[in-house]
Amino acid sequence: HPALTENDLKTLEELELPVRLDYYRDLFLIGCYSGQRYSDYSVFEKADVVGDFIIKRAEKTETYSRIPLHDKLKALLDKYDWTLKKISSQKFNKAIQEICKRAGFNEEFKKTVYYGSSKKVKVYPRYELVASHTARRTFITISSEKGMPDHIIMAITGIKDPKTLKKYKKINAESVFNYASTVWS
Repeated sequence: HPALTENDLKTLEELELPVRLDYYRDLFLIGCYSGQRYSDYSVFEKADVVGDFIIKRAEKTETYSRIPLHDKLKALLDKYDWTLKKISSQKFNKAIQEICKRAGFNEEFKKTVYYGSSKKVKVYPRYELVASHTARRTFITISSEKGMPDHIIMAITGIKDPKTLKKYKKINAESVFNYASTVWS
């Protein structure tokens, strides 16, 4: 599954949406801005705020995360008075795919699927591969590309093992081109 780019996030932030999809977009962006799993950021509370951080224990791993409460994240949480409605991940994923389709994320994306010893390459429009977990992957990928050290990303996300972190980092073509152009131009 791909991570979104900074340009993708800007597109989502500015996208005019019907009211029924606006909340899903905001929820997804909260995930992108916090680096948490949906099960953890959907239960953020003002009581979790200590100074400039949200201190949260992950449901899945019982690991504490120190999530910087930066302006974009705070604005969205304040918009909903820190009370986010619980939504099934199936419903959330369907909505975020519709939003990404409206945003024009239709580039073809190849995905290799293994069935026992045979492999099959399927082609999907990119929006079909976006799901709630894409938000966490996006936070990790963009943070890494912008030079945030791994130990800081791990403190924010609650990831303990560098091998796990590595699996989340995706390389986006735009970044590869920009780095290569900077080096070789």
